[in-house]
Amino acid sequence: MPKTKEKILDVALVLFNQDGLANVTLRKIAGFMGISQGNLNYHYKKRADIIEALYFRFAAAVDSKIAEIIQRDDLNWGYLKVYMAEMIGVFFDYRFIFLDFSHLMRDYPRIREHYIEVLVKRDREFPGMFKILAGMGVFRKEAFPGQFRRLYQRIQLLNDFLLSHSEIKGQLERKMVAEKYVNMISSEIYPYLVEGIQEDIRKDLSPA
Repeated sequence: MPKTKEKILDVALVLFNQDGLANVTLRKIAGFMGISQGNLNYHYKKRADIIEALYFRFAAAVDSKIAEIIQRDDLNWGYLKVYMAEMIGVFFDYRFIFLDFSHLMRDYPRIREHYIEVLVKRDREFPGMFKILAGMGVFRKEAFPGQFRRLYQRIQLLNDFLLSHSEIKGQLERKMVAEKYVNMISSEIYPYLVEGIQEDIRKDLSPA
């Protein structure tokens, strides 16, 4: 990606995170960069082009993180904690997506279409990963068909709305969000873990 296009995305990301989608125009992005709007329009004709480029950059970062964990054959609780903190860090870096989630899904069909495709893909990947963990003696086996899928679906809801919930409560700070996320995901998967691993992580679970 040409340097100017990349710089535009970086600046737009800062402004969208800081001010929200509704309050950031092409003129504002150009002014923040010290360039003319005409110059900006040479690279991105519409604000929607910038928003979509940022969304797909975010999606690529998430895919990369998930690939790391799916490809590992030595998963353990210590790695999973690091992975969770890193993943929520990616979410926080692109937090405007989640703070304006309903707006994006309603008004940007290309983003919505991709998001739905991702949900279908993750709905296969994560229950499969949980079954692998069960085979490795980390997770308990499913008590009934579809139990792992329901666990994934709860985690997905948490992923989509934790940041907006944190903003409403005045707790939208990177370290605080990461600690809250790891604690909540850990609490969700705790009942699925075998007893020995439950003992190892019980001390990590802070009061709600």
